Amino acid sequence: MVRKIIVCVLADLFLACSSNPDPVEDPSDVDDGLFQYGELVDGKFEPVLRMRQPAFASLSSQGMIDHVGYGGYGRVIKRLVEKYDQTKISKATVRIIVLDSAFNRYPDIVPVDVMFYRTGETENNKYVFQTLIHEPLDPDYDPEKHGRLILFSRDPKDQGIHGNFHVIHVKGPGDNFRYEVVSW
Repeated sequence: MVRKIIVCVLADLFLACSSNPDPVEDPSDVDDGLFQYGELVDGKFEPVLRMRQPAFASLSSQGMIDHVGYGGYGRVIKRLVEKYDQTKISKATVRIIVLDSAFNRYPDIVPVDVMFYRTGETENNKYVFQTLIHEPLDPDYDPEKHGRLILFSRDPKDQGIHGNFHVIHVKGPGDNFRYEVVSW
């Protein structure tokens, strides 16, 4: 599969642009440059083996959000970060900017700030940051401490935090993303 990847140079903390493939069969295809999309399975990140970014026409109610989010369409975004004194942090706010298939910013989609939390684990001698680090149905789960599942909707009214979910407005499954660190 030919993929376009644009690396945005600002800092090596989280920054990258993405190409967004169609539904995938191979877990290596869910790698979005420096970001990966997956699910938490038994508390561990697992790359998705199907649609990386399922985009719903509308998520009309909290019940619908819960149904699709817990029903296998909620996503966890993962990023490995080089180990430096500056990156030994517990969390970071990352701005996600939605881009079209030509990597142009949509003027009518408001960027969304999403929290990434350090898992406490390392991979390839790098810190692991994810949008969710604890199972949301576990009694100890707190979205302010453990993050949220990510959902994608084509309805701009859906964007924002809805309980244990963070909904991002997209135009469709061919959209791309640029990630910018806002604070840590």
